[in-house]
Amino acid sequence: MVQLLLLLRAQFRPPDAFLFDGTRWGNIVTHVLPGFPAIAAGLIFGNVVVWLIPPARRALTIEGSHGTTFKSSNQALAKGLVLLLALTAPVGILGATRYFYLTPSRICYRPSWFNQVRSYQWRDVRGIETNCWHNRSVQFTYTLVLSDGTQLGVLETSKKFLHAYPALSSALSPYSYDFTYVGNPACLDTIPNRLRLVLANRPSPLR
Repeated sequence: MVQLLLLLRAQFRPPDAFLFDGTRWGNIVTHVLPGFPAIAAGLIFGNVVVWLIPPARRALTIEGSHGTTFKSSNQALAKGLVLLLALTAPVGILGATRYFYLTPSRICYRPSWFNQVRSYQWRDVRGIETNCWHNRSVQFTYTLVLSDGTQLGVLETSKKFLHAYPALSSALSPYSYDFTYVGNPACLDTIPNRLRLVLANRPSPLR
């Protein structure tokens, strides 16, 4: 289901985007929510495997009016799976359609399926705020502060972001904006060197 949602999201990627990703909440919904119907599907599969083993089938089958059988238990699990899919699929679609992308000429952001894509030019960037902190694991953000007050986090997948960083730096180079690192300085010592330099320093096309 996750792959289907990611395929849906990929349909919105323009050919000139050098960075395309889901928003933080969009990624959480897209990757976590499908786990619930997957559990039900796994239970059905496990039930079938157990039923194919004669000793296990005899041990787990309870006869009688209040008992359960392979058929009745699988029917209950199948109903649960259908219900979970009916509940999670629409929400998953909403998560998959929360995305942003950066091109050499614009910054685009779609909050959800119900919203039109918001489009900004690079001159609309008023500031960049970066952060690094510990919360069970190391967390970090790279946020573009735009002219209408929108704060867009663009560091959702570090590998994608670092690959796109030179193009982002080049797009920003003609314009002036504030740059602020708001995190714990000690946190920077716990992350890879390239990411540390990106979070601690104003973008530079030469980096």
